[in-house]
Amino acid sequence: MKKVLILAYYYPPLGMGGVQRATKFAKYLPVWKPIVISVKGVEYYSYDESLLKDISNIKIVRTGSLDPLRIAFIFRRIFRRKKNIVNRIYREGRLKRFYNTISRWIFIPDSKLLWIPFAVLKSLKIIKKENISIIFTTSPPNSSHIAGLFLKWLSKVKWVADFRDYWSPDRVINFPTPFHKFFNDFIKRKIIKNADHIIGVSLGIIDEAKGYYKKDDSDYSVIMNGFDADDFPENITKKRDNKFYIIHSGTFNYLRNPGNFLSGLELAVIENPDLRNDALFLHIGISIDFDLKSEAEKRGIDDIIVEKGYINHKECIKLLLNGNLLLLVQSDFCSSGMIPAKIFEYLASNIPILAVVPDGEAADLIRRFNRGTICENKNIEKVKNSVLFYYNEWKKNKPEKTLETPLKIPEELKKYSRKSLANDLKNIFDKIVK
Repeated sequence: MKKVLILAYYYPPLGMGGVQRATKFAKYLPVWKPIVISVKGVEYYSYDESLLKDISNIKIVRTGSLDPLRIAFIFRRIFRRKKNIVNRIYREGRLKRFYNTISRWIFIPDSKLLWIPFAVLKSLKIIKKENISIIFTTSPPNSSHIAGLFLKWLSKVKWVADFRDYWSPDRVINFPTPFHKFFNDFIKRKIIKNADHIIGVSLGIIDEAKGYYKKDDSDYSVIMNGFDADDFPENITKKRDNKFYIIHSGTFNYLRNPGNFLSGLELAVIENPDLRNDALFLHIGISIDFDLKSEAEKRGIDDIIVEKGYINHKECIKLLLNGNLLLLVQSDFCSSGMIPAKIFEYLASNIPILAVVPDGEAADLIRRFNRGTICENKNIEKVKNSVLFYYNEWKKNKPEKTLETPLKIPEELKKYSRKSLANDLKNIFDKIVK
């Protein structure tokens, strides 16, 4: 059996959406045997031990690192601090500004640069010992691809670079000097040039990669994110509690700011006061640089907002399936190829989606499967009307008793199952290593 070495900094027991892709590839990859290189314990926003069950039979080798998240983890253990330092940094403005300034000036392309020597040294030993046939690196962090570049040069093993996000879109990252931008772009060109294959989660990301270095089109592939049927229960239980649930799962931040949705919800409550008693907006996840409670209080709707915080992935999906309307938000300055990974779980749920997003690939997916309503960010009136429309539909059709129905994932979505996507990855590996 051929072996693939997967370099993934973000990996269980870390939580949140960034760990899902590499985890599910390792879980479902057919024919190939994965060995994973990741980092030892780090400070992070949230953890999800339940994801380890997906990879209980996968060999995971964890290395040291000198990056800030690893140092913060060690510091907390030595001094026996209970509070999560990462969450504290994002709550305290001065600490956050200081950390961001240091990161922008010193760490190119990102602060995980200090993981590279540990990952490379350990990987070289494993490549030799396990007779690795291919190296697979996934970003963020972009530093994982620099590790892949060094491994390609030093071991001559074939290398596939996987981009879960844009490298550094200018409209999101402000470089402190022209040199920082030049050096950042230089690194990316080297990576695109030397990787044997480039994978992106969207057409937009692949188009950006092609702009950095001209290669044959066959050297690029899109493998989108997806859903794992194993994470969904066999049956959906819809409780009769006379509540119209609007649910968002994931992180609110500067890229996914729900302010315009909240303004639309405020107008909907003003127009139909029954919503105040009947509706509940449930946020499953965390907020970074956005105070949901404060923003809801400003609009006078804090009494219909519930923040659940981060919960494990399967429990999150179980809660999601009790929703009547699922919320998807993206800020206007998001690049058109940014597709939140949660969208595939939303689509698989068969629950209507209210997407407050700019035009792009995420909106295209919802249109293609006819799964909901798309509102431009500035069209708060349409957000209001959409909330009222789905609320009135719920009132007409709400169950008289608790119902349990089998979950039916539409046939046309099966190609986005994690198992199917892992097979797509296997086909790329087979093509590269004949």
